[in-house]
Amino acid sequence: MLNRNSRKFLRFLRKSKPDFDDRVYTYAFIEEHYAKSISMESVFATVRYLDKVGYLEIAKANGVSLGVVLTELSLHPYEFRIERIKNFLFKSILVPIIVSFVTTLITNLLAPNLLQVLLKYLQELL
Repeated sequence: MLNRNSRKFLRFLRKSKPDFDDRVYTYAFIEEHYAKSISMESVFATVRYLDKVGYLEIAKANGVSLGVVLTELSLHPYEFRIERIKNFLFKSILVPIIVSFVTTLITNLLAPNLLQVLLKYLQELL
């Protein structure tokens, strides 16, 4: 789950053009265009969190962090959200309905025959 700062930061990155061809947004670019009203420490905290949950990757060269790269999850968040909703609906709603329907059919079809077979068996025993 993303907080407001994370969503705002991702929205800024999606609307901005990367510094390099390989989709890298440098920290200098972020500081110049985004971090005017907030501190860079807050930006770094947001970047660490988004990296941890998979929305960003930290771009490094020779062990030095240069900036961030948007992942597929951050480029198309609504597509992933729709897939999660579909999975939830299928697992939590559709499957129980199908199971209860099939169970009801089996019970209604087998119950009368099963009762007759059971009565015949009990009559033979007595």
